[in-house]
Amino acid sequence: MIFIIPIVPLTSEAVLKTLGILDDFSKRYQMAINATINILSEHAVEMVSSIIFDRTRDGIEKAHVLKEAILEELKRHGISLMRLDLDSQNDTNLFTQKSYRDLLVKLKHTFDPNNIIAPGRYVPPA
Repeated sequence: MIFIIPIVPLTSEAVLKTLGILDDFSKRYQMAINATINILSEHAVEMVSSIIFDRTRDGIEKAHVLKEAILEELKRHGISLMRLDLDSQNDTNLFTQKSYRDLLVKLKHTFDPNNIIAPGRYVPPA
C-alpha cells in the first residue's frame, strides 16, 4: 500500500470533493483506493487514503504514477497533506506556501539543531 493523507476542512463540500478526486483516479487507473476519515477538530479531518496494488514491477510502477497524479490534483485544488511518503518528503513542489515551509524548517532546527533525527526527512530543504 501507498498512503496519501490529505487534510480537508470539516465541511461536506470539502470532504466530498476530496473523495471524488480519489474515486475518479481509482477508476481512471483501475486501482483500489481506500479512505478512512478521521475528525481532527471541529475544523478539519484527515483522510487516510491507501492505494492498493500488486507487488509486481508493473503494479508498483503504476501505483507510484497514480500517487503522483493524485498529489498533483490535490495540490491543484489547494488540498494540503498531513504526512508525506518517503519518496515525496523533499518534493518542494508540495510545500507551495513559503510561510508553511519556513515554519517546518524552523521547527526542525529548533527541536533538532544537530540534524540527528531522520536527517533529510520530514521537511523540505531550506
